[in-house]
Amino acid sequence: MAMVCLPPAKRRASAPAPSTTEPQDSWRCVTQPDTEPPQILFCPEMYRYLSLVVYMGLLRANNMATYWSRHRLYKLAFTESVMPRRRIEAITWTLHMSNPAEDARNDRKRGSHGYDRLFRLRPLLD
Repeated sequence: MAMVCLPPAKRRASAPAPSTTEPQDSWRCVTQPDTEPPQILFCPEMYRYLSLVVYMGLLRANNMATYWSRHRLYKLAFTESVMPRRRIEAITWTLHMSNPAEDARNDRKRGSHGYDRLFRLRPLLD
Protein backbone atom coordinates (compact mmCIF):
# COMPACT_ATOMS: atom_id res chain seq x y z
CA MET A 1 0.00 0.00 0.00
CA ALA A 2 1.54 3.31 -1.08
CA MET A 3 1.80 6.17 1.34
CA VAL A 4 2.91 9.77 1.39
CA CYS A 5 4.36 11.42 4.46
CA LEU A 6 3.05 14.91 5.12
CA PRO A 7 5.30 17.30 7.05
CA PRO A 8 4.20 18.43 10.51
CA ALA A 9 2.15 21.59 10.69
CA LYS A 10 4.01 24.86 11.19
CA ARG A 11 3.14 27.32 13.91
CA ARG A 12 1.38 30.50 12.94
CA ALA A 13 3.07 33.85 13.29
CA SER A 14 2.55 35.37 16.70
CA ALA A 15 3.26 38.68 18.34
CA PRO A 16 6.91 39.30 19.16
CA ALA A 17 8.03 38.19 22.58
CA PRO A 18 8.29 41.12 25.00
CA SER A 19 11.91 40.31 25.93
CA THR A 20 13.09 40.06 22.32
CA THR A 21 15.02 42.98 20.88
CA GLU A 22 16.30 41.44 17.64
CA PRO A 23 13.84 41.46 14.71
CA GLN A 24 14.96 38.05 13.45
CA ASP A 25 14.13 36.49 16.85
CA SER A 26 10.61 37.88 17.02
CA TRP A 27 9.19 35.50 14.40
CA ARG A 28 11.28 32.44 15.19
CA CYS A 29 8.20 30.38 16.09
CA VAL A 30 7.04 30.46 12.43
CA THR A 31 9.92 28.28 11.29
CA GLN A 32 9.93 25.91 14.25
CA PRO A 33 7.85 22.78 13.63
CA ASP A 34 5.23 21.68 16.11
CA THR A 35 5.85 18.63 18.25
CA GLU A 36 3.35 16.54 16.30
CA PRO A 37 4.86 13.72 14.21
CA PRO A 38 4.38 13.77 10.42
CA GLN A 39 0.99 12.51 9.28
CA ILE A 40 0.92 9.58 6.88
CA LEU A 41 -1.39 9.61 3.87
CA PHE A 42 -2.53 6.14 2.79
CA CYS A 43 -4.17 5.23 -0.53
CA PRO A 44 -7.77 5.01 0.76
CA GLU A 45 -7.45 8.49 2.22
CA MET A 46 -6.01 9.78 -1.06
CA TYR A 47 -9.05 8.36 -2.88
CA ARG A 48 -11.33 10.15 -0.42
CA TYR A 49 -9.38 13.36 -1.00
CA LEU A 50 -9.73 13.03 -4.77
CA SER A 51 -13.45 12.29 -4.44
CA LEU A 52 -13.87 15.51 -2.45
CA VAL A 53 -11.94 17.47 -5.08
CA VAL A 54 -14.28 16.16 -7.79
CA TYR A 55 -17.33 16.82 -5.59
CA MET A 56 -16.21 20.39 -4.89
CA GLY A 57 -15.63 20.89 -8.61
CA LEU A 58 -19.21 19.86 -9.36
CA LEU A 59 -20.83 21.73 -6.48
CA ARG A 60 -19.51 25.29 -6.37
CA ALA A 61 -19.29 27.28 -3.11
CA ASN A 62 -17.93 30.69 -2.16
CA ASN A 63 -15.02 29.23 -0.20
CA MET A 64 -13.77 25.93 1.11
CA ALA A 65 -15.20 26.40 4.61
CA THR A 66 -18.74 26.49 3.18
CA TYR A 67 -18.56 22.77 2.37
CA TRP A 68 -18.14 22.05 6.09
CA SER A 69 -20.57 24.71 7.32
CA ARG A 70 -22.79 23.80 10.26
CA HIS A 71 -25.46 26.29 9.24
CA ARG A 72 -28.78 24.62 8.52
CA LEU A 73 -29.06 26.03 4.98
CA TYR A 74 -25.52 25.24 3.87
CA LYS A 75 -24.79 21.98 5.69
CA LEU A 76 -23.48 19.24 3.37
CA ALA A 77 -23.41 15.84 5.03
CA PHE A 78 -21.18 14.26 2.38
CA THR A 79 -18.11 16.40 2.98
CA GLU A 80 -18.24 15.94 6.75
CA SER A 81 -18.59 12.17 6.40
CA VAL A 82 -15.63 11.82 4.04
CA MET A 83 -12.90 13.93 5.65
CA PRO A 84 -12.47 16.79 8.15
CA ARG A 85 -11.75 20.21 6.66
CA ARG A 86 -8.36 20.57 8.38
CA ARG A 87 -7.18 17.29 6.91
CA ILE A 88 -8.15 18.17 3.34
CA GLU A 89 -6.49 21.57 3.75
CA ALA A 90 -3.29 19.91 5.02
CA ILE A 91 -3.22 17.55 2.05
CA THR A 92 -3.95 20.38 -0.40
CA TRP A 93 -1.19 22.59 1.02
CA THR A 94 1.46 19.85 0.88
CA LEU A 95 0.55 18.03 -2.32
CA HIS A 96 2.74 18.97 -5.31
CA MET A 97 2.38 17.63 -8.84
CA SER A 98 5.87 18.80 -9.79
CA ASN A 99 9.26 19.29 -8.20
CA PRO A 100 9.38 22.56 -6.18
CA ALA A 101 13.03 23.17 -7.19
CA GLU A 102 12.08 22.96 -10.88
CA ASP A 103 9.10 25.23 -10.17
CA ALA A 104 11.49 27.85 -8.81
CA ARG A 105 13.66 27.62 -11.94
CA ASN A 106 10.58 28.06 -14.13
CA ASP A 107 9.39 31.02 -12.02
CA ARG A 108 12.71 32.79 -12.61
CA LYS A 109 11.97 32.64 -16.36
CA ARG A 110 8.72 34.59 -15.92
CA GLY A 111 8.36 37.22 -18.65
CA SER A 112 10.69 35.42 -21.06
CA HIS A 113 10.01 33.05 -23.94
CA GLY A 114 11.09 29.98 -21.91
CA TYR A 115 8.45 30.46 -19.18
CA ASP A 116 5.75 27.76 -19.06
CA ARG A 117 2.52 28.88 -17.39
CA LEU A 118 1.30 25.28 -17.08
CA PHE A 119 4.58 23.92 -15.73
CA ARG A 120 3.10 22.77 -12.42
CA LEU A 121 0.45 20.75 -14.26
CA ARG A 122 2.74 19.20 -16.90
CA PRO A 123 3.13 15.87 -15.04
CA LEU A 124 -0.65 15.52 -15.01
CA LEU A 125 -1.06 16.57 -18.65
CA ASP A 126 1.73 14.29 -19.96
